[in-house]
Amino acid sequence: MAVTDHEIPRRLRSLSPRDARFLEAMYAPTGQSSSSSHTDEDLVASCLNSDKFRWAGSKSLLESLEANLLTETEIEWIEENDQRILIHSLLCLREQISYNPNLTDHPCSIALNNPPYETRYENIILALDCWQVPLQEKRDTIAKIKQRYTQNIAPQKWINWLKPDQDQQIAYAMQYVTSQNLSLPLPSPGNTKEAYDYLVGLFDDIFQRSPETLELTLMKMRKGWSQQKYRQSSKAKKQVYFSLGRNAREQLDRLVLREEKSKSDIIEALILGTKDQTA
Repeated sequence: MAVTDHEIPRRLRSLSPRDARFLEAMYAPTGQSSSSSHTDEDLVASCLNSDKFRWAGSKSLLESLEANLLTETEIEWIEENDQRILIHSLLCLREQISYNPNLTDHPCSIALNNPPYETRYENIILALDCWQVPLQEKRDTIAKIKQRYTQNIAPQKWINWLKPDQDQQIAYAMQYVTSQNLSLPLPSPGNTKEAYDYLVGLFDDIFQRSPETLELTLMKMRKGWSQQKYRQSSKAKKQVYFSLGRNAREQLDRLVLREEKSKSDIIEALILGTKDQTA
């Protein structure tokens, strides 16, 4: 059915990026590209040529947008730049929408299937928009996700020791969780910041299932990191073996009693003192 400009509602003439993602995912024929070389008009025309809207027209297409997309205010809690909220929301939506990775042609499954770090927010909102339930159910779902987040995430004091700018520490933590077969259904982090966000999201996920398990995991992880730092520091000592004559042993025993220090401390102090004198 041919459609002239004056028949197309204003919202469809100038699509928001969110509107465009929804229309492309739900109604554009397979292969329709969302690249900049395709205009809003191209996308709308493609949707109107689909079986669903060929005879219903642009008004019906607009009604579909309004019936499926919550307002920006209603989704503002899902903050675009807060990866902790995004990972939490992603995992919760997988549960609520009954995510099935085998449904590779369903928009919700596509959006929730290991979205990359850079488009995590867009994918979450797209899955929510494409979820074919009444708007009130979507509002209720966001409210439940928010409540679960505010009441049931890992206590911040448990993870304050983990620093997002410490490359070696974050790398150690990633190696540790991997060795324990702990993971999230997300792509592997590409840098230290992404790895930190991944770890915090993983800790929240473990906490929601078993706070005791997370507490034990973090205790072992922190202990292991402390041991690794000590081994790498100049304070770490190596055992050495040597023989002393009887007179030297007797002198060493007297020094231990007089100085109230261990034999190894006495020997180390004598060696370091000699080094200072000869420097």
